[in-house]
Amino acid sequence: MDRLSGLDASFLYLETPSQLLHVCGVILLGPETIPEGYAFETFKDELEKRIDGVPMFHRKLKQVPLGIDHPVWVDDEDFDIDRHVHRMALPSPGGERELADLCGHMAGIPLDRSRPLWEFVVIEGLESGKVAIFTKMHHCTVDGVSGANAISFLCSLEPDAPPLESAPGGAAVARTPSDTELLASQVRALCEGRSVDKPVYDFVSHTRSARTERVNPADVVVLDGILLFVDETLRTLCDIKVFVDADADIRLVRRLKRDVMKRGRTLEEVIAQYLETVHPMHLQFVEPSKRYADVIVPRGGHNTIAIEMIVAKIQHRLTGRLA
Repeated sequence: MDRLSGLDASFLYLETPSQLLHVCGVILLGPETIPEGYAFETFKDELEKRIDGVPMFHRKLKQVPLGIDHPVWVDDEDFDIDRHVHRMALPSPGGERELADLCGHMAGIPLDRSRPLWEFVVIEGLESGKVAIFTKMHHCTVDGVSGANAISFLCSLEPDAPPLESAPGGAAVARTPSDTELLASQVRALCEGRSVDKPVYDFVSHTRSARTERVNPADVVVLDGILLFVDETLRTLCDIKVFVDADADIRLVRRLKRDVMKRGRTLEEVIAQYLETVHPMHLQFVEPSKRYADVIVPRGGHNTIAIEMIVAKIQHRLTGRLA
């Protein structure tokens, strides 16, 4: 599991529709230098062979649940080169002006973050007879040096030169970790005294915003989530497991007020979601998981006696560690 550094992740957080943070380039190929002649399918097949040993071309982003740390790189198990290599014809007369206009247009199109963050466009129809390759890779996966190394690995100066034996980008990317594994790894980091950067989630637009919040380790770390007790790994990380039990009508009223007033949804949308998914999933997963709790608190925040007991237990634990 390869986590993005703070610098690399910042290129994701700072990207906007008007400020795209990918790196573009143009490569000109001379078809006359190809022994058997140029053909798009042949070019694509050879490219697929060469990127097979380059992890940066096969990895995609995996977000950390709750957004408590930077995303990680995982292998794209559904990788398809046809989603990344495209073919276009340059408008007549096929000069530098037309090529620049086309490349400028393609540079203004964001990359799909659900796939590996790169794209090659083979442009034919140049008046010079050459073939242009427009390359686009996100800045979070390459910089100037690593991008140049990748191009050097894919290209050769001689037609019959074999590809380089060592691929840039390090070892192959590990299997895709589950959301639970990612969350558990970040909880361990906090417990071990390491800070994490938590992207701020916008519930109105259903996306992570560009802002991040620094979460520093503390004597007490509160992990909040309705499905925490479903997974054994997360349960073992908790010193005290508390299940706050609220009546169904209270939960529905809270959801209605929150989603309508703060998230811009309609009353009909909230009720439909509650009946179709929220309530059935609560009965199937959340309700049975409370048997793993050390303490079950009825009436939520209004149960001051239960809250005082939990606070006393935490203070006792802390005192025991300091002794």
